[in-house]
Amino acid sequence: MFLHSHNVTAGLFLEFAGWAGFMTNAFIVYRVIYAKVFGKTFGTLWISRGVAHCLESLLFVLFFGPIAIVDPYLFDLFLAQQIHHLVYCFRFAVFFSNLVIALNRAVMVLRPLAYKVLFSHQTTLMLIGLTWLISIASGAVNFLDPCQQTAMNSTMNYYAYRNDCNIVLHIYDVGFPPVCFIATAIIDGMALAKLYSLPIVRRELSSNMSLCSTRRAREIRLCYMILCEVITSGLIIVSIRFGFVVALEHEFVGFLLTSWVWGMHSAFDGLIVIFFNTEIHSLRRDGLTRPTSGISLSKQINENGKSSKFALLRNCSPVAMPNCS
Repeated sequence: MFLHSHNVTAGLFLEFAGWAGFMTNAFIVYRVIYAKVFGKTFGTLWISRGVAHCLESLLFVLFFGPIAIVDPYLFDLFLAQQIHHLVYCFRFAVFFSNLVIALNRAVMVLRPLAYKVLFSHQTTLMLIGLTWLISIASGAVNFLDPCQQTAMNSTMNYYAYRNDCNIVLHIYDVGFPPVCFIATAIIDGMALAKLYSLPIVRRELSSNMSLCSTRRAREIRLCYMILCEVITSGLIIVSIRFGFVVALEHEFVGFLLTSWVWGMHSAFDGLIVIFFNTEIHSLRRDGLTRPTSGISLSKQINENGKSSKFALLRNCSPVAMPNCS
C-alpha cells in the first residue's frame, strides 16, 4: 500500500488536501461574514456548512498528514481509528446542509408566501442546530464503535462490511449520503424547473411579471451549483468505492483515487461554490453584485404572481375579450 511504502509522500499529499480544503472554505466563510455574501439568514446556513468543511480539513492537517509522515501504522491503534471516524460527523453535516440549502431555495421559488415562516432567522438557526445534532450523533456513534472501513486503506473496499461492526450502523453510514444526494437533487431540480418556467409565464401574460434578470440568473447559478456539488460528491464516493481495484495494480493511482480524493472533498466543494458565486471572488460592491436576500426575492416572486393574475383578468375581461381568442 502506497501509504506504507511511501509514507512521507502520502503524508504530504494529505497535508496539501487538508490545507486546500481549510483555506478554500475559510475564505468562503470570511466572505459570507464580512462581505455579506448571501445575506444574514441565508448566510448562516453557509457559515455552518463552511465550518463543517474547515473542521473536516483540519483533521487532515493535524492528524492524517502528520501521522502518515511519522508512522502510518499508528492508524491501526484504537484511538487513531476513533479520530478517523470523526470525519463522519463533519461530512454528514455538509451533506445535510446541502439538503437544507436546496430546500431553502426551493421554498423561496415554489412557495414564496411560506418562505418568511419556514426560513425565518429563528427557524434557520433551529435547522442548523438539527443539522449538527444529527451529525454529532452520527459521529459519536462511529467514534464509540470505530469499526467501519475508511478510505485511508486504499487496498480495501471502502464499503466492505466487517464482521465486528453493527450492521445497522454500517447501513446508516453507507446509506445516509446517497439518500441526501437524491433528495437534494430532486428538490433542486424542482426549483430549477420553476425558475425556467417564469419567462414562459411572462411572455403569455405580461412583460412586467418577470424577476429581475440579475436576481433570477443568480438563483439559477445557485441551483446549478448545488446540483454540481451533488454530482461531485457522488463521483468522489464512486472513486473511493472502486479505487481499491486500481490500487491492486497501481499503488500511487489507487492512493490518489481513495485517500487523497477523500481528503480533497472539502477543497473541491469549496471551489465549486466560489466558481458559481461571483460575489465571493469579486471585489465589486455595486448593486449588481450585492446579494439579494431570500425574503426580498420571494416577495418579488409573490408580487409577480399577483400581477400575473391581474393581467389575466384584465386581458379576459368583456372589454378586452378579443385578447383571449
